[in-house]
Amino acid sequence: MTSPQQDTSSITRQAPRRIDAFFMRMQGIYGHIWTSRWPVPEALQVAKNEWHNDLAKYSDEELDAAVERSKARYKMPPNLAEFLECCIPDFAELGMPDPEAAYLEACQKSHDPNNQGFRWSHPAVYFAGKQAGWHDLQRTLSGVRTRFDSAYEVLFRQVVSGAQLEIPKPNSRTLEHKGGEKTRTEQEKQTALTRIAELKAMLGMKQASPTESTGGTHGSM
Repeated sequence: MTSPQQDTSSITRQAPRRIDAFFMRMQGIYGHIWTSRWPVPEALQVAKNEWHNDLAKYSDEELDAAVERSKARYKMPPNLAEFLECCIPDFAELGMPDPEAAYLEACQKSHDPNNQGFRWSHPAVYFAGKQAGWHDLQRTLSGVRTRFDSAYEVLFRQVVSGAQLEIPKPNSRTLEHKGGEKTRTEQEKQTALTRIAELKAMLGMKQASPTESTGGTHGSM
């Protein structure tokens, strides 16, 4: 019959050297508080296996960056869930404004989101604003901030995963303008005005015809 200690050893697998190096680094940062969590070798090995399983998908560079974030955020050693949050880059690291700044920017530009003169801080701000609704952002209606934050968080995760966002250029025939409504371009407006002028000219000619006809009859008398 095997002992509990032997059972534990048999169901755990040896974590790669990288996790050993990681644990040594965390011990160097947080001292004995880090290792005191696992007072016996068996517990330490189980912990290494758990951490390895969740950290294996990150590159060495990503793991190094996560350790630096952990140092900045936690005076006491983080648990696994907290450290996994450190594996996610900050908004600034991705060139994105924080949610508060992003929301304010979207509100400020909501009246004319496709204005080519606007320089969006990041495409994610534009797309989050579009999903929240330009019309609602203009009027800061109830619930729009929640919708914006939710959309921005999803876009943030996409960028973290490597997604490349690009703001589309305005359609040649229509522009998304105030309140997200479609408005005519200047070319369409000019075409409409020209057509109206032609119709007015045709109507004017038809109205003048009876007069011209009458005038012709008097002239013959």
